[in-house]
Amino acid sequence: MFTWICPQCGREVPPSAAECPSCAETRARAAQAAAQPPGPPQAPPQPQYAAPQFQAPPPQYPQQQQYQPQQPQPSYVIAEPKKGMPS
Repeated sequence: MFTWICPQCGREVPPSAAECPSCAETRARAAQAAAQPPGPPQAPPQPQYAAPQFQAPPPQYPQQQQYQPQQPQPSYVIAEPKKGMPS
């Protein structure tokens, strides 16, 4: 019995077959899949939001006392007794 080789898939095909049964089946499945209407569109997935990232607060420095200029101190001058003057 003679067989022929399918030029598309390389399988042996019996001489009684007009076309390769394997390729015919593959084409039939493809046509059936193309004939089926597509299902309803799916809703897009909900977005995944990341938790907000806050900037770290600036470092805290110790409180400094408010600057207060020193009040001028009165200067007292005690005069020395002059020589020759009675005290």
